[in-house]
Amino acid sequence: MEQLKSRLKRFPVTIWFMIAIGYGAFDYLRYVGIIFKENSDSPFLAKMTQIETAKQEVVKMQDKITKANAFLKNLENKKNELRSLAVELDNMKATLTESLDIPNFMKMLITEARKVGLNVLGLKPTGQTKKEFYSENAFELNFKGAYIQLLAYIDRLSQSQRVMRIASFNIKPSGSAQARFVELEGAMQVKGYYYLGSKADEISRKNNASQPITPNAGTTSGGQN
Repeated sequence: MEQLKSRLKRFPVTIWFMIAIGYGAFDYLRYVGIIFKENSDSPFLAKMTQIETAKQEVVKMQDKITKANAFLKNLENKKNELRSLAVELDNMKATLTESLDIPNFMKMLITEARKVGLNVLGLKPTGQTKKEFYSENAFELNFKGAYIQLLAYIDRLSQSQRVMRIASFNIKPSGSAQARFVELEGAMQVKGYYYLGSKADEISRKNNASQPITPNAGTTSGGQN
């Protein structure tokens, strides 16, 4: 212990003084640092607030970008859907007429049956169903004939220029089962279609009707020379 005291006494006063000043400076800087951080007017807190605000703005911007990308993707899907509908509509316009002459349609069904020897026992309209772009008219046709005649009749209907389809069948044997050709009797539902038109078609027709017809530039009136 005495040896330690003697060693400490050998330290110059200047060194002790500098150690005391260093400790005091450290304690002061620590105190100033705490004040610097905790003071609401300090530049440190102002800078930290700016950084936090910038982070929040980045998060908001990323959220907006995500929503914008989702909107653009959905918009592109809608465009593709509209293109598909436009193609479907153009195909429908090309194949469907804008009206269905019911008497002539029924006459055609009977005429085609007679050509193959199929007896028509009855034919009547059973209803109309309007879709978005077209109308569907249903007919019930009662018939009697051989199986081969029925096949030939269906084949002739499939080759018709009119858009139609056979929706349902109800068939049962008629006559003797020992006959060379077993006759069938039944009913079928035939559906005919026609194009209803859209508002765009109506506007186009009105515009075409309102346009004046101008004479050709090469024609002259009065036969003047």
